Amino acid sequence: MPQSITILTPAKINLNLHITGKKSTAPFAGYHLIESVVSFVDICDKITLVPDKTGNITITTSGDFAPHIPANAHNLVARAVKIVRPDATHGCAVHIEKNLPVGGGIGGGSSNAASTIEALCKFWHTPTPPVRHMVALGADVPACHYGKDCFVTGIGDTYTPVTLPPYYVVIASVHTSVMTPHIYTHFPAYGTYSHAPKIAHNMPYEDFIQFLHQGQNDLSPVCMSLYPEVRQCLKIIQSTTPDYCSMSGSGGCCFGIYKTKKWANTAVRTIKLHNFWATVGKKI
Repeated sequence: MPQSITILTPAKINLNLHITGKKSTAPFAGYHLIESVVSFVDICDKITLVPDKTGNITITTSGDFAPHIPANAHNLVARAVKIVRPDATHGCAVHIEKNLPVGGGIGGGSSNAASTIEALCKFWHTPTPPVRHMVALGADVPACHYGKDCFVTGIGDTYTPVTLPPYYVVIASVHTSVMTPHIYTHFPAYGTYSHAPKIAHNMPYEDFIQFLHQGQNDLSPVCMSLYPEVRQCLKIIQSTTPDYCSMSGSGGCCFGIYKTKKWANTAVRTIKLHNFWATVGKKI
């Protein structure tokens, strides 16, 4: 019987996101340059991989958000399998249990691809692909492959480890997929370049919250102008009095940070009353 590999692929949170300019040199000229503190939480998709030697890559899906992802060669997981398999005789049957919102700015597809790369490289004993190959799948795939707290720079291809305190998070989503290229295309009309505040290591929780309030998400004005429901989602989170809240990535997911699980659970109940998808997680 073929060996089955099951992996959990965590949601990524951009705790802040500053757009500093555009890359002027190849490869990836024209991509926006960022500075962002990224964290990962235990709200996950689940992927089952069954490697084989048929040469075929098949995708099946389940879960609340399965209808919103392609079950074909265009799926990032299928593309990830192609760049790590030893040769074209190696294939893989993939099943994705899609629990994370699609087009939410929480790195769902990128985390799927990054975790698949890590699992299959170990199984097939193949080297980790170069960062430029990961970036070709998605700008945040390298950080998702690292999978721990980090400060991301460049186009998402460079990261520095950081140490953040434990926290609980509520992620809430509008019922709309927000496409990242659409947000960046409209950035010049709504946003301005900025730099992230300097981060210290091993901050206590109170200093961590103070640090977060010094930053921002430069894509928020763009996303909320184009998708007013995202602004409403953030407003509802604010009403639950989190220690900090913002939009993640290019949207449409917003999040609130809480010191205790009890407060986070109370917030989720309130948010769901307004017909938003919401769930509680803990920093990994």
